[in-house]
Amino acid sequence: MNGLGYLTAAYSAVWLILAYFITSLLLKNRRLLRELSQIEQRVKTLENR
Repeated sequence: MNGLGYLTAAYSAVWLILAYFITSLLLKNRRLLRELSQIEQRVKTLENR
């Protein structure tokens, strides 16, 4: 593999790692929003008692 091949491989690896990181953040954010919604519903239920 020549220098350009290594550069392309490294560039691709960086983009794959970045895509994985962003995807994991989005999934965590979605899970946290769902959990927050559940907590808000519990609080509303307790306030109505």
